[in-house]
Amino acid sequence: MDAGEYKQFKNKGQVLDFATLNMTRQYLQQFGRHDLSDTINHLLIHNKIEKPALHNNQQEVYTDFYQVDISARDLEIITSMFLDLEAAAVPESGESTTLTAHYGAMLDKWSNLQ
Repeated sequence: MDAGEYKQFKNKGQVLDFATLNMTRQYLQQFGRHDLSDTINHLLIHNKIEKPALHNNQQEVYTDFYQVDISARDLEIITSMFLDLEAAAVPESGESTTLTAHYGAMLDKWSNLQ
């Protein structure tokens, strides 16, 4: 895959970065959703998008992207989890915090897959 194909592939469709998938897996484990955590682990092992040969960070996992092929039901569970986390993180003042922004960003990434 050349650089142009790689860029085009990672910017379309059902693709997420390593950090998003890894954090999602950790949150799912915390909430006892080991079935979904295992699904995310499967994606991390088997669905990595090949980087172009001349990529600057071939061995760096934090620059990896993955094809996300999960069921609509699993996607709904994950987005609901981040929606609940975001809502729970809003302080009484109603103002956004770094934590609410983090959960909101995670929710946006997963929601964009739908």
